[in-house]
Amino acid sequence: MNIIKNLLILMPMCASFAAGPIEVLFLIRSEENKYYHQISSNLREDLIKESFILSPEYYINVHIINKLFSNNYNNNKYNPGEWTILNIIHHLAIQQKYHQLINDNTRWIVFCEDNTHIKLNNLLKQLSKENHTQIQYFGYALHDQEPTIVHHFAFFENPVWFPYPMLQAGVIFSKALFERIANILLYQYQQGHQCNSNQQRHSTRSEFSIDAAHELARFIYDNVQIIDEANAKHAITKVLKNDNLSLPINTKHSSTAASSDTNKIIENVVKKKTLMKTQKIIMKKATYICPKAKWYSSVVDNNKCAMYAEPSYTIQCIPIKRQEVYFAVKTCSKYYNDRLPVIQNTWAQYAKHVKYFSDIEDGKVPTIDTGVPNAETGHCTKTLAILQLALKDIEQINRQKHQQQQQQQEQEQQQHWLHNQPNIIRWLFLADDDTLLSVSGVCQILGCFNSSHEIYLGERYGYRLHALDGFNYITGGGGIAFSLPTLRLIVNHCKCPSLSAPDDMILGSCLHSLQLRTVHSMRFHQARPNDYAPELLQLEKPISFHKFWQLDPLEVYQKWFLTADQNMLTEEIAFKLEKGSIAYSLKPRKILTETKTLALNHMKVPVVAAAALHHSNKRHTDL
Repeated sequence: MNIIKNLLILMPMCASFAAGPIEVLFLIRSEENKYYHQISSNLREDLIKESFILSPEYYINVHIINKLFSNNYNNNKYNPGEWTILNIIHHLAIQQKYHQLINDNTRWIVFCEDNTHIKLNNLLKQLSKENHTQIQYFGYALHDQEPTIVHHFAFFENPVWFPYPMLQAGVIFSKALFERIANILLYQYQQGHQCNSNQQRHSTRSEFSIDAAHELARFIYDNVQIIDEANAKHAITKVLKNDNLSLPINTKHSSTAASSDTNKIIENVVKKKTLMKTQKIIMKKATYICPKAKWYSSVVDNNKCAMYAEPSYTIQCIPIKRQEVYFAVKTCSKYYNDRLPVIQNTWAQYAKHVKYFSDIEDGKVPTIDTGVPNAETGHCTKTLAILQLALKDIEQINRQKHQQQQQQQEQEQQQHWLHNQPNIIRWLFLADDDTLLSVSGVCQILGCFNSSHEIYLGERYGYRLHALDGFNYITGGGGIAFSLPTLRLIVNHCKCPSLSAPDDMILGSCLHSLQLRTVHSMRFHQARPNDYAPELLQLEKPISFHKFWQLDPLEVYQKWFLTADQNMLTEEIAFKLEKGSIAYSLKPRKILTETKTLALNHMKVPVVAAAALHHSNKRHTDL
C-alpha cells in the first residue's frame, strides 16, 4: 500500500485542502515531578499566549506528553515509555488519542522539551517554506565522533556520518512522516499480538531504551523508505513498456476505463517493485534550530534561531549542604590499589560523608565488609546490603547530630535562632568505584527537590518500554541519588532474585512495582565524556561520568569537576566567616568606644555581616 501511495503522488492530481486553519501540534517532553511540571506548564502557557497574536491562518495545539497518558495506560498506571518519542507515537497509534491530536488540518508535529526556547512566529515562517506532504523531519544534527556503547555501537566503522536530533533544541516531523511511523509501529504491535507468547516480538527494536534521539533516528533510517523520485519515472516506463501498457491519457476513454488501466499499471509496478529504487530517510539539518541561543557568530544569524536549547533550571536551585549527602561507594578488594586512590584523590576529598563498601574489610582504605562475596556481574545482593548498612549508619549519625544540637541550644539559648535544623543526612548517593563526579554538582541538583519526598534520581534507562511489563531504572554507573524515604522503601520491599542479578535494573523494577517514578537528569552520565556529543555536554554542566577505560580519570576530573568543587569549599568558608561575624556582634559584652569611626566601605566585610555590625559608628572592643 505504501508503494501505491507513493506512485499516486508522482501522477498528475489536483490538490484539495480542507477548510480550516493550518494546525501545528507541539508535544512537550517533561518529568512527572512537581518541579518539572511547573517548567513545562510555563512553556505551554507561553506558546498559547504567543499564538493569540498570530493570524487566523494558524492554529497552535500544545500538550504536555505525560499528561496525555494520565489515567489511560495499563489500568491507570503511568506509562514508563512516555519519554521516548517512538513509544509516544506507538501509544498514540493504538489509542483513540491519535485522531484527537492529528486531523486533516495538521501539517507539522513538533517535539520539544521543557527547556526548549521557541520563537513561535519565526518558526512558523520557516515551516511555511517547507513541504509538509514530504516524508521528512528537521532538527539540529548531532554526530558521534566514535562508536559508543550508549548507541549500541551503531555504524561501528564510521559513526560520524549519521545525524540524530538534539531533542533539547526540538525536532519537527511532517505529518506524512509522523503517520508513516505510526502505521509501522501499529503494524508491529498487531503482528506481535498474533505471535505466540514464545515468539519474539518487535524484533526491529532494542529491548533497552538509552538515548531517545539516536534510537528515533535509527528506527526511521531502518524502517522508513521512500521511492527515489529520480528513478521512479524510468522504472514505471520500463514496466509499462514490458507489459505493453500505456498511461490512460486519452480523453475519449471513460473515467472508469482510465481508472481500470491505472490500477493495472500500479499492480504491475507493485509486482515488480524490485525495479524501483528506494531512499532511506535521515534527518535534515535545519539552520533555524540551534543548540543554544548564541550559536552563530553574528547577531543577525542568531535571530534566525526559531528554536534552541537552554540549560535546565536545576542550575538555579539553591544547593544543599554537603553535610546532607552520604556517598556510598561500591567496590571490591581487587580495585583497592587502582580505582580507589583515584576516587580518594578527586571528588571524595570534597565529600563530608563518604564510605567504601566491599567484599573484604580493609582498615587502610578503610572499607566496610558487606558480608556478600564479590560477583563478576550484576552485584544485586551486594548493592542491597550496601543500602541496608548505609541506612543504618545514616540513622546513627543523624541521632548523634540531634543530640549535639540539643546540647548546643541549651548552652546558647539566646542564639538558638541562628541555627537552622541540624545538618542531618537527607540523601544517599550510590556510586561505583569508577564513577567520577562533582560533589558540588550533586549538592546543586539535590537542592531542587524535597528530601522528605520519595526521590529516585539519576540518568534514566528503559527496559521493554514497548511492552506492558516495561519499566524505567536509574543506571548505576552515573550514580543514583535516593532520598531517605526512598531508601527505606527499598530496604523494606526490594529483594534480589540472584546474587548476580543487575542491581540497577532490579531496583528500578522494584520501585516501578511500587509506583515510584524515576527522575531523570541528563547531567548524569553512564559513560565517558567522549561517548557523548560535545553540544550536549556544553548545554548542561555534567555531574558525573563513568569508566576509566582509555582515558586519564584525573584529567577528566580536573577538566569537568575540580573548579566547581573548589568553589564550593571557598563559598562554604566565606559563609562560615560571615555567620561567625554575625554571632560575634550579638554576643553580650561590655563595650569601650574609640574615637576612630568604622569605615565599612573600605573593608572586605560580607554584606550581611556589615549590616549586623553597623548598629554603631564606633569600633567595638570585647572585654
